[in-house]
Amino acid sequence: MPNATRPSAGAELKDAITILAADPYAWWAIHTALAHAASQVGGGENDLLKIALAALRHTTSVGFRSRPDDARTRFAGNRIMEWQDALYVVNELPEWRFPDNVLLVGWMVECGGPDVGRGPARASFQDASPAHYVGATRHLYNSGRHGNGPGWPTSHEWTAANCRYMSRHLATM
Repeated sequence: MPNATRPSAGAELKDAITILAADPYAWWAIHTALAHAASQVGGGENDLLKIALAALRHTTSVGFRSRPDDARTRFAGNRIMEWQDALYVVNELPEWRFPDNVLLVGWMVECGGPDVGRGPARASFQDASPAHYVGATRHLYNSGRHGNGPGWPTSHEWTAANCRYMSRHLATM
């Protein structure tokens, strides 16, 4: 059955390893930004805009460059909904498992927004809770109503204790 929200969803990659292998440069850039953000959140920083801008600076300082099309996500070059669904899939891998506040920073880095600069997003993601954006979108995703349709794996909400980039900081507290 065709998907009216996102007709291409049926043909999109639905396996984390396949998604990563399809564009390793983009996903390594995203992981770099998320790991940097996780270490800042784990260290006690809670200003998500400040964290996103620092994660973006860090990611570009180690050599990753944005794709040229501002209407698409920064490193992966996807439409927002397509990228969000892929992120939910990839975040199930043990070496990812970032909590929602870190994923929201990833949305800011990858999708942009008025306060982050380029990108297709029009929302100021830092102005609402991670539950409002990441959690609510996960609920739509898990119910097949985010344009992803059938065949996508379930996404879980991970805690700081599940995130290897934050658990280091938790052990020292």
